Order: sequence, then C-alpha cells, then structure tokens
Amino acid sequence: MGDDPLVVRVQNLRALREVSWSPSGVCALVGGNGSGKTTLLLVPKLLRAALDQDLAQAVTNVFGGSLGLAHRGHEDEPITVGLDVGDLSWSVRLVPSGGSVATRTEELLRRGDEEIVSTAPVGSLLHRGKELRPDARLALARVVENGSPDPDAETVVSRIRTMSVFHDLDLHTLRRGSDASMDRHLTSRGVNAITMLRRWHQSRPERHRYNFVLEGLRQAFPDQVVDLDFQQAGRTLVAQFYARGNETPTPIANEANGVLAMMALLCAVAGSEERGFVAIDEPETALHPYAIRCLLRSVREWARQHKLTVVMATHSPVVLDEFTACPSQVYVMGSERDRPGPIAVDQLKNPQWLAQFRLSELQMTDELSTNAHVQ
Repeated sequence: MGDDPLVVRVQNLRALREVSWSPSGVCALVGGNGSGKTTLLLVPKLLRAALDQDLAQAVTNVFGGSLGLAHRGHEDEPITVGLDVGDLSWSVRLVPSGGSVATRTEELLRRGDEEIVSTAPVGSLLHRGKELRPDARLALARVVENGSPDPDAETVVSRIRTMSVFHDLDLHTLRRGSDASMDRHLTSRGVNAITMLRRWHQSRPERHRYNFVLEGLRQAFPDQVVDLDFQQAGRTLVAQFYARGNETPTPIANEANGVLAMMALLCAVAGSEERGFVAIDEPETALHPYAIRCLLRSVREWARQHKLTVVMATHSPVVLDEFTACPSQVYVMGSERDRPGPIAVDQLKNPQWLAQFRLSELQMTDELSTNAHVQ
C-alpha cells in the first residue's frame, strides 16, 4: 500500500478547527502567523512519537503538554488526530489529563464500516473482535507488536514511520559538531547531520545520500564548498569544508549559517525512506535567495526519484515564486468551517487569473488567503 494516498486528519487541535489534507509531491504551505501551519506539520511528528513512546509522553514532548491543546472556544469538544491510508482510516482522541493527555483513550482503525482495532477510555482493546489487554502504548502499536500479523494495522504503522518533521534547526549546536553515536536517523532539529553524513559516506548502499547532499552544497555555494571531510574527538564528530582553490579546509565552526542550514535541510530529505513524507518548517531561514532556489531544485529531483512527499511551511516570497508555475502544489491554511483546509491555491483562485501574477505578488497583497475575494 506504499502508493495509496495519505490523508492527514485533525479536529479541534490548537488553531486547527478541522483539517483533511492529502498533499503529494513537493508542496508549499502558507498562511498568516497563528493560522496553524506549524501545528499541522507537528501532527505527523506527534503520531510517530506516540508509536515510539506513548501518547501522553508524545504530547508533552511535541506540544509541551495539554495547555491550549484544544481550539479556542471549543475546549469541551473532542480533539482527534489521525490518518487515512487508501481505504483505511485510523484516528485517536487526545483527552487532556494531568498536564498532558490520557494514555487510555478512544482509538479506531477501520476499513469502511469494518472495525479492525477499537478501544474505549475504560475497557478492553478489541482487535477484529478479539479482546487484547491494553497498555500505555497506542492500540495500533500494541496490535502490530502482538505477534499475530495484521496487514492493515502494519500498513498504517509503516506509513507513520516514514513521516519525518524538521523545524527550529539548531545551528548553534550543529556548529560545535554532532554526537558520533546518533546515526540512526536525523533529529528534528538537525543536530546530528554530520554523523548521518559520515554514515552515508562510509556505507556503499547509502553513498548516494551523501553524494546528494554534497552536490546540493556545491550548487548552492560553488566557491565555498568543493568537498568535505570529518574529524572525531571523543564522541564529537565535526566536519570541515574545502573551498575552491584552497587546500586548507575551513572547520564547520567557522562556516556561514547558510551552509549549515543547507546541509541539514538536504540531509532531512536525503534521509527519508522511499515514498516517505517529509515536512520542513520555514526552510528559508538563514538561506540566501539563490541557495533557496538551489534547495528547491535539489529537493524536487530527489522527491521525483524516490516518490517522496515534501511539505515546506513558508513565509518566503522566494519559495513561493518557485511554485508560480504549479499553484496546485501551494496550500493555504483554511479558516472557513465549510472549507476545511489547507486549500490549494488553484481551488481558491481561477487558474487563468493566477497566471497573470507571481505568487509572491499575491502574498504581499494578502490575496493568498481563504478569506480573500475568490477570483
């Protein structure tokens, strides 16, 4: 089911009153401050963390607890998050409790009218009519780890595990080096990008990931980055860069923020699994416009080759202009009850009217808004 469409569903979570969203390919997500872009991108991170930990710990780590978790003015209504994968639909309810959420909650996996996995806040866990003993884990994880294979539950779990989210890049920590032991996957703030790069460089089956990152750096910074290598002291691994015409490398501690940000963002995409989902919040941070354009070209090519969905939440006119020829790939956060967002720009505006403008021009005049006049 790797090719089945993926739909992210959210109800009543922070700024998100109602969301039903199925992005594909390389997309931009836009909207005003406080419209819910970051919250939406954090939902996949929450789901993946809940599989690896438990629901309460995941909500604490991702959202800082239950304070302000419900949509303002609707605190008494249910908060739910979930995914549709093809004709499978899975959802879990977030019930504020003790500063986070309850670990025993309502959870449902179904195909049409058939309930495959279901739970209630008090009571047993049912898997295809058979009762299992619940624990602190998501029922979905409990079923998959029960020892009795269930292809439907495994399909949803496997898709969640291909979802990765990157935000608030910690360039200050990355500048000091990466922990050499953190080589399983890139963290959401990119602090172990150097370690991941070295692992890919040393592994022939994964060398293409390293080559992709290095080539992207060369394109964005042709005079600053020709090659790189690694040095380790204790558990700290650092990188150093070779500039054009200079045999003496520059340590990463002395490199520009843009080089570090570009390296981390390229690693975020390169480390994704085939047919995976990658979300990046404000990729333009620290990048020169030319580097932003190079990043998007690299990301589009990698996404095409590996069938990725890459979503970039952005305020950048430069990023938006790179999508002018494909407005169907730009989504605007919705605020209207009868039009649950995000909504593709070419559904908000007449495509012929859109063709007269660059998207950045429409952004500057607030025409890229679900409340703006529909052309």
